[in-house]
Amino acid sequence: MKSTLSILIAFLLSSNLFAQTTLIPDVNFEQALINLGYDAVIDGSVSTANINTVTFLDISNQSINDLTGIEDFTSLSTLYCNDNLLTYLNLSNNVSLLDLRCYNNQISGLDFSNNTALLAVNCANNLLSALVVSNSSDLTYLNCQYNQLVTLNLANQALSQLLVNNNPPLTTLFCNDNQLTSLDLSTNPALENLRCQTNQLTSLDLSNNVNLDNVSCRNNQITSIDVSNLTSLIWGEFQNNQLTSLDMRNGNNTNFNYFNSTNNPSLLCIGVDDVAWSNANWSNDIDNQSYFSIDCLTTGISENSLSNIFLHPNPTNGELTIELGDITKEAKVSLTNSLGQVIFNQKFEITGSLKFNLDAPAGIYLLQFQTANGNIITKKVIKE
Repeated sequence: MKSTLSILIAFLLSSNLFAQTTLIPDVNFEQALINLGYDAVIDGSVSTANINTVTFLDISNQSINDLTGIEDFTSLSTLYCNDNLLTYLNLSNNVSLLDLRCYNNQISGLDFSNNTALLAVNCANNLLSALVVSNSSDLTYLNCQYNQLVTLNLANQALSQLLVNNNPPLTTLFCNDNQLTSLDLSTNPALENLRCQTNQLTSLDLSNNVNLDNVSCRNNQITSIDVSNLTSLIWGEFQNNQLTSLDMRNGNNTNFNYFNSTNNPSLLCIGVDDVAWSNANWSNDIDNQSYFSIDCLTTGISENSLSNIFLHPNPTNGELTIELGDITKEAKVSLTNSLGQVIFNQKFEITGSLKFNLDAPAGIYLLQFQTANGNIITKKVIKE
């Protein structure tokens, strides 16, 4: 009798174990699990045994509002739940998660404190104002663009900061189109691709990011950028800032795929590897008051004097006056067309102003001054 009772108790315990279920309150979530073969009928639950060994789950674009039940997917390494209607996502039990795509939802908060194995996260286009990734020390890809981020909380950092200090392997960071006023990348030497455009940044220090090959920081309020240490850089978008200093002398200018520094009204001298090459290739990508030099700190013509150089009228029908302020030096003046062909090349004694007739077809020209001490100043001229 005692033996029979023991067998009955063991059977009941075993039955209860195998009958363990996970609540799935969202109908669309459960239907997605049915479509994948993990469930059979809409009843608000799924057998836990059917899901706790699943490693890959793609439930994107299923109109899901609630992912309650995801906590029992304890073996999950890849989760694609993008393009749904989620407002909340709790992944604290999914400690094996490596790859997460939850973009295009309405999520207002994410905490990856327990997800120490994460390698890639795409949480773009949500309603995030803060993000915690400090414990994800192997993270290589983070896309948090198009949110409302003012902070990435790593150690009670101040508001309006995005810091990824504990993620040295990070190679790709897209944090553009947020509300960031500060970006510290000093401990991310592996970073290769950075998009931080359309924020409220006033400074950007890239001196430690020696592996960067793409930088887009346009549409901010940055005053100074130095990429001279970034020898692999081939893409730079610096337009629409408040730049007064831009050093592009990285020894790799001729391999650039794209460069733009327009709409920086206070930017005069731009440091480059080769002035002639930059004039031939980048002249349409700078403002009229900007010019290229191999050394913006060279003595001779001062920055104040350079800011007093004006061409008028510009555009011109032919007659062009060059106002040079208090500069009174001998200079070589040359004019080239958009094909790099020299229209004229003469030496002048500059005494404050210079007038000449631009006898050339309509188009865009580069007027270049080279002073006796080697300073080169380039201005764009439009002939109507």
